[in-house]
Amino acid sequence: MQSVRNVVSDGMERVKGSNLLERSGLKNRSIRCGSYGPLGWMETLIKAVAIVVAFTSIGEFTTEVGDIEYSWSRVAIIWQIGIQMVIHFLWWIVKVLDREVHAIVIGFFHTLALVVLFVIEFTSIDPGVYILTFCFLNLMSDYMHLMFLFVADSYSPLWIKKPLIYALTIFFIILNFTTNILQLNYWYEFND
Repeated sequence: MQSVRNVVSDGMERVKGSNLLERSGLKNRSIRCGSYGPLGWMETLIKAVAIVVAFTSIGEFTTEVGDIEYSWSRVAIIWQIGIQMVIHFLWWIVKVLDREVHAIVIGFFHTLALVVLFVIEFTSIDPGVYILTFCFLNLMSDYMHLMFLFVADSYSPLWIKKPLIYALTIFFIILNFTTNILQLNYWYEFND
């Protein structure tokens, strides 16, 4: 038992001596609320409306799952919302480590909104209006995010460089656009 304690205490000393916080960039990060300017606040406002739309979709929940049809377009929508949900959750973890309060709060509710839409897509007969509106608003907020990135010189989240943020934002624009196309296609299939 003594040898186990020695190994554990030796390991703790190595971790303390390795300056892990310094090497990861977390030591110099303090809790803060970034200055976003008008484009950042417009992005936040549009994203907040999208979050409210997602939470109102809870009213479409049904327990009569026998009436739900899963066509190829609906399955594709589920996959696309699921992909966004996972990426936004990972992005939210980076925001938490970055300690930027505004991004943590909006990121948390945005990820939660994606979880709600993901579940509602499985448990609702046709939540299409909410999906279409949410994705359109996200599309607009991502356009705002691109403009914000273009003019913001000091925006640098932890571990992620601007080109990757551009690529992720463009990926979300494409994902939201194709989700809207798939939703319209689902309505045409559903009404035929």
